[in-house]
Amino acid sequence: MKNETEQVLKDIEGVAKSLRDLADECDNLAKMVRNEESENAEINKSSATEVKKISKEEVRGALSAKSADGYIKEVKALLSKYGAERLTALKEEHYEDVLMEAKEIGNE
Repeated sequence: MKNETEQVLKDIEGVAKSLRDLADECDNLAKMVRNEESENAEINKSSATEVKKISKEEVRGALSAKSADGYIKEVKALLSKYGAERLTALKEEHYEDVLMEAKEIGNE
């Protein structure tokens, strides 16, 4: 009977050790997931702050296409709205707005 009891106690100790090892592995896994989530959040944060810069060539292309489609007055009015008589006088800060509005010309 004593041998059986000792064997059961050893088995219980073995199970307890296995459970502690499992708990340690779960902690390590949780730390890894937290680190990965944190890294992903940083990547997403930096991606969100990166804004695609609109080039003068993109604006020129859109305005040229609208002019070629017969919307010359509308294109001139759009440039004038942003204080420019010609594209070369348009401030870079207005490129995105002008591009968006140019896409709407003729779609009304």
